[in-house]
Amino acid sequence: MEDDKPSNQVVSTDLGLNDHHQSILKSYIQFARYLRQQNLKSVELSFQDVIESRLLEATYTQSEVSQLLHNLKQLVTLDIENELINVSHINCLLLKQLFTQAEKWYLYLNIDISEIQNKHLLEVVKSLDTASSNPNEPSPTLAEIKTHKLQPLEQIHIEKISTILKSEIEKLKAANEMFVTQNEELKEENGKLKQQREMLNRMMDEKDKEMDKVVKERMSEDKVNTDNNVTNQKEVDTVLRDFEQVLSEQLSDELDRMKKEISKAQAQLQLAEEELERKFNQTMTYMNMKKMIQKKNDQVKQLRESLNKYEPSDKIEEEME
Repeated sequence: MEDDKPSNQVVSTDLGLNDHHQSILKSYIQFARYLRQQNLKSVELSFQDVIESRLLEATYTQSEVSQLLHNLKQLVTLDIENELINVSHINCLLLKQLFTQAEKWYLYLNIDISEIQNKHLLEVVKSLDTASSNPNEPSPTLAEIKTHKLQPLEQIHIEKISTILKSEIEKLKAANEMFVTQNEELKEENGKLKQQREMLNRMMDEKDKEMDKVVKERMSEDKVNTDNNVTNQKEVDTVLRDFEQVLSEQLSDELDRMKKEISKAQAQLQLAEEELERKFNQTMTYMNMKKMIQKKNDQVKQLRESLNKYEPSDKIEEEME
């Protein structure tokens, strides 16, 4: 198979992890392989036990063979079920270690369940498992695998963590210096604003004094003007009376003129109405209406004459009254 070729091992086993995590992943694969081999041995022992302890007779009936197979099935099923449960519990403990390390750094990890069924990634892990196993070497024991157990975060690459922390500290120092500089600039601007505010306050005080002075001068002038107004009040009253008299005379003359114009307009309107009525009487419509009315009157007279033949004239007159 292509996975067994050394030229493709590096490419086919790349999961995009760094060397440290790749090494831990290989250790876990070895541990999983060890558990798988132990499970296979348990199944083989179950079959071996049946062969050595149950198949002692030369011949067996069908019911005896069925019973042997049934017992063997139960035994193998129980072993496989226990192993699968054990693997799921081991995976939970593995995730617990990762979550514990993440929580120490206030991180929240998520798991994409769909990715653990990714066929391509499963093939990559299979290639990694195949590449990490050497059929010429004996299988590692559990004690050997435990020497490669996952280490807590505080015991892994302390120097790298220290470097990261130093880098973060340098960034924080740079940010702090920037904030200090901005603080100094703000203090300087605040001082300038205080000076401007003091200057504006002085200007406002000067303006208030000037306004007070102007108000006092105006009040004194108003007092003088009030005295003058009292002196000139009689003259003003005389002028107002004269103005009212002249205005009254002008309004009276204007009212008389308007009355004359209204009378003239009414006379002209009366003449126009008479002329309009005369013209209407001369139109064909008026003549036709006059003929129709005359015709109706003639018909009414004929009807009255017909009625007089059948009813007394007194009764007709009473009804007409």
